[in-house]
Amino acid sequence: MYEANARPHPQDPAPTPGCGVCEALAETRRLAWAVGNLSAVTVQNAELANHPHTSGATR
Repeated sequence: MYEANARPHPQDPAPTPGCGVCEALAETRRLAWAVGNLSAVTVQNAELANHPHTSGATR
């Protein structure tokens, strides 16, 4: 099932530049948006928001 109006939201968490985990989560989220899988988008957003980084890295 696809939702024609599903588009990325400006309040979606941004991936940390240079973090491979964040980049992979963001790509998975992008693909979920593309097919209208809003449940998967929500999961990826939660993972991005809660993904830890070592000191010195910003989110």
